[in-house]
Amino acid sequence: MQESIKKRYNIWMISKWYPNREDPQLGVFIQKHARAISKNNYISVLYIHSTIDLFNKIEIEEKVSNDLTEVIVYFRKSISRVGRIINFFRFLNALHNGIGILNKKNPTPNIIHAYILTRPGIFAWYLAWRKKIPFIISEQWSGYLTGKYLMRAPVIKIINRFLVRKAASVTCVSSFLLTRMKECGLKNSKYLVIPNVVENVPQKKNRTEKNQIDVLLVADLVDEIKNISGVIRMISKLEDDIKFTLRIVGSGPDENKLKKLAKSFHLLDRKIFFEGLKDNAEVYDYLHRCDFLIMNSRFETFSLICAEAMSCGKPVLATRCGGPNEFVNATTGVLIEPDNDEELKMEFLKMLAHFRNFDSGQIKNYSIELFSMDKVGAAFQKVYTSIITSG
Repeated sequence: MQESIKKRYNIWMISKWYPNREDPQLGVFIQKHARAISKNNYISVLYIHSTIDLFNKIEIEEKVSNDLTEVIVYFRKSISRVGRIINFFRFLNALHNGIGILNKKNPTPNIIHAYILTRPGIFAWYLAWRKKIPFIISEQWSGYLTGKYLMRAPVIKIINRFLVRKAASVTCVSSFLLTRMKECGLKNSKYLVIPNVVENVPQKKNRTEKNQIDVLLVADLVDEIKNISGVIRMISKLEDDIKFTLRIVGSGPDENKLKKLAKSFHLLDRKIFFEGLKDNAEVYDYLHRCDFLIMNSRFETFSLICAEAMSCGKPVLATRCGGPNEFVNATTGVLIEPDNDEELKMEFLKMLAHFRNFDSGQIKNYSIELFSMDKVGAAFQKVYTSIITSG
């Protein structure tokens, strides 16, 4: 291996989302990218989080694990009439404190890595300009798929076009997302697809024999995108004597609405169970215990949960909603069209009857091979090395 490939760089990552004490699942895929990057580099991640439940005006959490430093700065969120103005200045103060820690821990970065536009991109560009180093952008936001990006204010779109054009490289987790970003007018000559990381998490204990089938759905409970209500309505149309349970892991703004829908069909806590928000380790426990995963989204830039289910040897029933199109195939599961209720019902019944026909070992090996931490880390390392050595 060439010496340039072996070199460990200093990386600063500024992220819009990251796991925190209020939401351990927020941006967990970004944390896994950071861990993959830390296998070859020294990386410091900065995340700013606003919350009304804060005794002090600002609180800082700092975690160090091998060559990964995670700095989370919490600031008290104002809910007054002029809260937006107050919160902007509190954000800047939190950012100043966070940058100060990064300067002490990792004072000479080779690259600034912005994760999710817009605000992280602005500060990554500014820091890169001040330090005379390059910056890159990584994206996973579904708004490019749903049309939300096109509804944003013109000034935000102008800023984003500037940031993407100035970035030394832009990475996306799927070709589908990459294409949509270009269609939104975000141009860069060095777009690259680097998928999410899937870990090989061993099962804690052997499964016991059971009389019913366990189906799992893991999602943010945002029905406009995840279409969980479609799954609930589909189950309401099935014969009552079919023995299975659906466990829904996650939380979100539509949680109460979805519970009421399940209750209206007399399914709540009988066939459908809402398990609440879980951290990533707990999600893997559910994945190991389930028989297959269902994912009924209208849009997904990647769908980490599908890849994680496959890493546990579980087949998936998923929609052709973007990201899953690129890695779910006939040996790992079934793809259906979004918002096709009849197809969803038909394929769900087939999966209940035939999920045991899938080769669990083959599914697991396929997922680990595609999305291993080593492979993803090497892909980012190639990007960093190309930028630094060519500069």
